[in-house]
Amino acid sequence: MRLQCPKFSPRTVVKCHFKNYDAGLFLADIATVPFHVAHIFDDPEDVCWAWGKLLSDALDVHVPVKRCISKRQHVPFMTPELLGSIRHRNKLRKLYFESKDPGDWEKYRLQRNLTSPLRRTEISSYLRSRADSAKGDPKLFWHTIKPFMHCKQSNNEGTFHLKENGVLLTDKKEMAEIFNNYFSLIQNVGEDHDSDIDVVGDISFHPSIAAIREECVASQFEFDHVSVAERS
Repeated sequence: MRLQCPKFSPRTVVKCHFKNYDAGLFLADIATVPFHVAHIFDDPEDVCWAWGKLLSDALDVHVPVKRCISKRQHVPFMTPELLGSIRHRNKLRKLYFESKDPGDWEKYRLQRNLTSPLRRTEISSYLRSRADSAKGDPKLFWHTIKPFMHCKQSNNEGTFHLKENGVLLTDKKEMAEIFNNYFSLIQNVGEDHDSDIDVVGDISFHPSIAAIREECVASQFEFDHVSVAERS
């Protein structure tokens, strides 16, 4: 089972920093802001912009705006045990890259081999529990399964392949000709009821037929040859 759940991309969040905020100082500064200067403009939109600019400048001094990157969410099947195992594995891998010691590589390899089956077990448990809780609700079940059905590989742009006589073909026109000849032959054989061509061939010694003869208890079971007209 090689299920892969897509990782959540981190989000940039804009927050107001209230750590050093003092309500008294802020009110004192607001009282000294010359909001009347905004009315020198005749356009109401310009007045609104100037008034908002004066207020935002005062706010930036006492409540500065900071951009923070939110922590990436864990995959839905993550558990404390699995998370601890992954972190320990990553720590051992980093230690090996720094030391290049075979002993460190062996420790990392053992931890990696413990983490992989644990991850598969947690995924299986998560899907089973969600499937049980989603009984009678196909929408909930689909929302659970859909994140695991994405493709990490690049799009092949609709390239088709056909193996004909041991040769791998990619040309669409050549493949179309092969399919056309094949289905045309089948159609012509089906329409020609008087033809004596044996399309199937002799199947008396086919392994499946031999197995049926050995396992079947009916003594009168036999295969009979039929003509093309009878097969149609």
